[in-house]
Amino acid sequence: MVKSGWIAVAKGEKPRRGADPKTPYALSVTLENGPPDLEIEPNDDPARATPITATREGWLAPGGDADWYVVKSDKPQLLRVELSALERADTELSVWAPPAKPGDKPTQLARANEGGVREGELIPSVGIPAGDTLIKVESAQRNLDGKWMRDGEDRDNLYKLTIALAPDDGTHDKEPNDDADHAQTFALQAKGTPTALTGTLWPKKDQDLFRFHLDEARPLSFRLSAVRGVDTMLTLSEAKGDAKVKLTTIGTADAAHGEGEEQILSVPLKAGDYVVSVSSPKGKDASATSGYTLTIQ
Repeated sequence: MVKSGWIAVAKGEKPRRGADPKTPYALSVTLENGPPDLEIEPNDDPARATPITATREGWLAPGGDADWYVVKSDKPQLLRVELSALERADTELSVWAPPAKPGDKPTQLARANEGGVREGELIPSVGIPAGDTLIKVESAQRNLDGKWMRDGEDRDNLYKLTIALAPDDGTHDKEPNDDADHAQTFALQAKGTPTALTGTLWPKKDQDLFRFHLDEARPLSFRLSAVRGVDTMLTLSEAKGDAKVKLTTIGTADAAHGEGEEQILSVPLKAGDYVVSVSSPKGKDASATSGYTLTIQ
């Protein structure tokens, strides 16, 4: 379909489309061989998402385009998503749970918008259930004369979306685990055996919360390894409630004031629920490539 666009009209007049009966237009169409993993348009809404198993390439065009992809998994897993850079557009990457029922909206699980033009995006680890999970590629918002818009585009360059799935044994951080209500639960090892959790502080302002239960009173020590280029902070809190969790801080560790190990040692804890949080002070630092190890014993 070819039709004219809207033209500017004086205030008070009805909007109308332009017309020129004297000058014909020319329409040219060419067929090209695209990459074998090219996106399948239309995929601008969750219901028409393009399936992805490893990689997909796509165009972020025209302005305001959004491309949805669907990952199918037969069991709970950890999902890593990486988006290559575009030469002419700042991109945003996000992962979503599909609508619970027709008419509902998807639920955002993780989002990355750290880079700018000619910089890619990465979401290191999202916990996904068996079934479908959605990925969205779109241009980042920009402020144009006080109005936020997603009009970025790149008509000349393809982006590449890459995913990887890994087993979820409960010992690696998985988004979303950024607040008390979504803290990632794990079980402590038996007395005398250390419990080790790994994770990544990314993107900036990320914080990973882990919740555990103590059946009996016992002292515990918490050690957080250094992360290259990242100032980290460790926080231990008591947790009350399930539907709306309330945290009471027991102790914090931010002694290194820069790259270095943090620790909270020999804390006498009573039976109950607790949350230990890994973050960067004020969310100022992050690393997509260097991970941490949290050891509890």
